[in-house]
Amino acid sequence: MKRLFLIVAAALSIAACSSTRYVAKDVPPIDEMALVLPYSRIYEISKEGEKYDPVRSAKQQNKLTQLLFQMEPRIKGTIDVEGARDQEACDRYIESLRLVNPRHIEDFPAYSPISGMIEKRGFRYGMIIYSDGFVKDRKLYRKEVLTSLAVDVAAAILTGGEYYVGADSWLYGSSLYVLVLDVVEDKVVFYNRIDPAERNPMNSDVLASQLKRLLKKMGK
Repeated sequence: MKRLFLIVAAALSIAACSSTRYVAKDVPPIDEMALVLPYSRIYEISKEGEKYDPVRSAKQQNKLTQLLFQMEPRIKGTIDVEGARDQEACDRYIESLRLVNPRHIEDFPAYSPISGMIEKRGFRYGMIIYSDGFVKDRKLYRKEVLTSLAVDVAAAILTGGEYYVGADSWLYGSSLYVLVLDVVEDKVVFYNRIDPAERNPMNSDVLASQLKRLLKKMGK
């Protein structure tokens, strides 16, 4: 996961000049919508490698849900895809939010099994949140910092150049993605993302700040 996370970060930095936000035109006022419970995927990285952390993921999902209800009054209900008959298809759809190109939003499928769940609950609009992050073991992180510093210092001595204290890896990583669907018109009405950054995905203040940016300028 870390490798994919950092590859995505590099790719996004190259395309930093392009907008990450899409807002559909001529959308009726959104009075209320359902929230698909945030799809949190938090990984732990240690010297043994990386693995999915279900405990941290569940905790983050709860934090995101509470924050979203506080920040977005139009959320009137929740939908849980956990255990759904089409859960695998729902999982693939939600994970694909990382691949959305806002400039070609028409290529992203608006219909999925999730659409039926939203409509069955009596909602026209549904919000999907995907969270991708990791927490690294501090001993491993310190070792990586010292290794990186030693390489930088050695290179500076050999070349007569300067060196700086830094590291090629992060202690934390956090990114967020949001998609709002109109299940009546079968179309995406809003999309945005918070690009990968070295932020603690378990910190409530970090999540609140990221969500505020994520939901900015969403259709009224």
